[in-house]
Amino acid sequence: MNRRTYGRIAILLGLFLFCGSRTFPEGLPSRITDEEFWKIITDFSEKDGNFNSDNFVSNERAYQHVLPDLKKRVAPGGVYLGVGPEQNFTYISAVRPRIAFIFDIRRQNMIELLMYKALFELSSDRRDFLSLLFSRRLPSPVRAGSVDLESLLDAVKAAPSDAAMYASTLRAIRQNLTETHGFQLTTVDQSRLERIFNAFFMNGLELNYIGRSTNLYPTYLELLLETGPNQITENYLSSEDNFQFVQEMQKDNRIIPLVGDFAGSGALRAVGDYLREHDAAVSTFYTSNVEQYLFADPVNWKHFYRNVGSFPIENSAVVIRALIQNEKGVYSNLPLVRTGYRMETMLFSMPDLAVAFDTGGIRDYANILRTGNLSAQGGTALPVELANPNPSNVGVLVRPKPEPPAHLTATALSPSEIVLNWPRMEQGDITGFKISRQTAGSWGPLVHSDFNSLCSSDPCKFEDSNLKADVRYCYRIQSADDYSNPGAKQNSSEDFGEPSITVCATPASQTKQ
Repeated sequence: MNRRTYGRIAILLGLFLFCGSRTFPEGLPSRITDEEFWKIITDFSEKDGNFNSDNFVSNERAYQHVLPDLKKRVAPGGVYLGVGPEQNFTYISAVRPRIAFIFDIRRQNMIELLMYKALFELSSDRRDFLSLLFSRRLPSPVRAGSVDLESLLDAVKAAPSDAAMYASTLRAIRQNLTETHGFQLTTVDQSRLERIFNAFFMNGLELNYIGRSTNLYPTYLELLLETGPNQITENYLSSEDNFQFVQEMQKDNRIIPLVGDFAGSGALRAVGDYLREHDAAVSTFYTSNVEQYLFADPVNWKHFYRNVGSFPIENSAVVIRALIQNEKGVYSNLPLVRTGYRMETMLFSMPDLAVAFDTGGIRDYANILRTGNLSAQGGTALPVELANPNPSNVGVLVRPKPEPPAHLTATALSPSEIVLNWPRMEQGDITGFKISRQTAGSWGPLVHSDFNSLCSSDPCKFEDSNLKADVRYCYRIQSADDYSNPGAKQNSSEDFGEPSITVCATPASQTKQ
């Protein structure tokens, strides 16, 4: 319990992680069944979204730069969250989590990760894995345990592509996913699977971020040969030990790919619920440079950080970010890799980020890079571009959804009562609040009250009574207005905004005096 975040972030965010196990299961499973794995993917995922490239492989040369520091800061056995394709395997092999969830707005990324899952399970070692991944038959004397990664990659480069092997491996992948595991891939999923696997077959180790030849992005070969600050290669294929750790997680269904928008109200929130249900907490969140895209929208970045505020997190939890830097050493606020720019990877404190957002310290991308920077000396003075030459929503009237309460806290007053408090808000267009409660892992609406009944004084207050002692209750609040904004209506003519952070408390039994 001492690794979990209690202290000031618990006070500010109400991310209370209680150890009572009467209502919630104990801990994360050591293995997830095929049925539960597919149910999580189906229930947690959001609808397929769009992005402007295929992202077959990472485009971040410096992704290993943080590994030595990352392994010192993050203890094994936590929860890993990530985004994108194969670079996640390297971070997973470094921090050794109990479970991993990988989000991406594109369903194609989920299918690619399922392809990887099948190949991990079909391979006995790194040699087999590389041979199957690129449809190249390697000489039999080349065994993974007896040679280094560079020699294995040399063997892959020297081997010609094999069309017959490609066809048989594609059949094996499909059989593994749909027959062995029973995953219900659609016709579109099957088509995407073939397209992705064909890209690896056609390009081999020269495959890059967008699939086609360009000097702008590194190839898969270059990424695998990259080193960290100690000039050592430590990716997921650099040793049999790293490979086998990821392989075991794949076999146990503990690397779960999800279709999810960082700013959405589905996938990330569902994972937060799952972790609270299993008394688990996030230790590592690899976000790449997704936050740059979120700041291009006036509200999406706020939705994302509220989602972060719904996670139970470790005291030492870190965010891994990819930063784009120009030749002058200035970090760009635009999510574009242009000629002359390079990418750097840094670690940031996740608790510091959550506190900064909830206390109003996050307003732009520059604030993000200067908040809890663990990698750069004088991180608070990082030079970051502030002007966005392509502002969004210019000339468009946008009536934003009402903001949820900030600085929300939950406090147990007695064995049967919990009080929610938040600073009084300017009423403006807010007509009321919808309060939802989670018990035993399930959310349900609790009450829908008008503004004045809860905010007649400062702070605003709601008391939940007739509760059971030693049971953990979690809450979130949505503000409502009476405008006809797009989206589903909840009650009468009101529209509800995004949920607040999630707060939890456990009424304790009376102790003997």
